[in-house]
Amino acid sequence: MGAVGIRKEGTLVIASNVVTRHPTPSAHAEARVTKKLNDGSTIYVVRISRKEKLCLARPCKSCRTTMRNRGVKRCYYSISENEYGVLDLTS
Repeated sequence: MGAVGIRKEGTLVIASNVVTRHPTPSAHAEARVTKKLNDGSTIYVVRISRKEKLCLARPCKSCRTTMRNRGVKRCYYSISENEYGVLDLTS
């Protein structure tokens, strides 16, 4: 799982999931990349299977809250090879 963030001024930042002993949302790629962003940023989240196919990467509730609180305006995430989702975080 990986995430790319684009700051409002166009700077790219990246993060990936971190393996921890105890599962925690703060180890998720989208939560980690959000720490590097500012108001008005956009995040792209993808999950790639071992067979190199795009899989569902919809951010969890905790990550959505973190992104919203940080001022991220939109998040695009993979669903499958031919489909993606969009979260509008401004509302």
